[in-house]
Amino acid sequence: MVSFRAFSVPIDIRALGTATVYYVETGSGKYLVDSGMKPGTLHILEKHGIPVRDLNMIILTHLHIDHIGGAMEIRRRYNTPIMIGKEDYRIIEDMTGDPESFTGRMRDFYLSNGSDRDLLMSMLDNHPVMRSIQIYREMEFDFTPHGDHMINGENELRIMATPGHSPGSMSPYVQGDMIFSGDHILPRITPNISFYVNGGNMLSMYIRSLEKVRSHHFRSYNPGHGNPSHDTDMRINEILEHHEKRLSEVTNIISSGKKNALDVAMEMTWSRKRKFSDLNLHEMNFAFGEAVAHLRYLESTGKAEASDVNGIILYSSSSEI
Repeated sequence: MVSFRAFSVPIDIRALGTATVYYVETGSGKYLVDSGMKPGTLHILEKHGIPVRDLNMIILTHLHIDHIGGAMEIRRRYNTPIMIGKEDYRIIEDMTGDPESFTGRMRDFYLSNGSDRDLLMSMLDNHPVMRSIQIYREMEFDFTPHGDHMINGENELRIMATPGHSPGSMSPYVQGDMIFSGDHILPRITPNISFYVNGGNMLSMYIRSLEKVRSHHFRSYNPGHGNPSHDTDMRINEILEHHEKRLSEVTNIISSGKKNALDVAMEMTWSRKRKFSDLNLHEMNFAFGEAVAHLRYLESTGKAEASDVNGIILYSSSSEI
């Protein structure tokens, strides 16, 4: 029998406000799924009587700072093991092992996907990863599994690989019952699908992962932001429909001529019908990443073509080629 308690913890992201962490008990273990953004998560859990010192493991659904930022305080206090997906671990190793090289590759990527250099550099300076590298450098991980797996022989709580929101995203689940979805499935907003400097078609990964989760027909999902919900398959269908509409929007934008990713992001419509200029720099990074992810997906399906023109990648629809 698996039981859990959900806790809302504050985060410094305007569009979200809070993250949800879960204390999970099974017949053979006690686990924390995600840890919020700040060391204060420990104090919130202990205030509510959670036996943090008895945790068998902290399971991080993915590498983003609003999910891993509270983990090391718990580890320092109680020597609690931490798990993160292997592909996310490799990204953290990359950015912390040689920060100068990582920063340079990020800069080159931004500059190759837009013509407004000043705006791109302001966005990069406010990128959540770039602003949090020191926190990542302090992280320690004990388990970095790849693919679907069991947790130390745990029969009740298992791990499903759900790449897309990040390359190493993973979701603990109870077969036939519930899934702790991190940012893979969210109730109020569609999860941000972006890019990683080492390449990869993140939107394609994400769609396959959504279909994989849907095939299990979970009774409920417990998201990384917001409250547990009982409409798992319906919500997945809504997210898939959202991306179909966004792909159509991007296709229409590049049908009028060659555009770089920043140009495309500026023409897209964002949440609450906002335009790119209405967003803060943090949100601009999300929007820029979404544009890149959808353009790469269209390129992979033959509906768009990319070309390098004076060092800037331009996309055009296949009908214009």
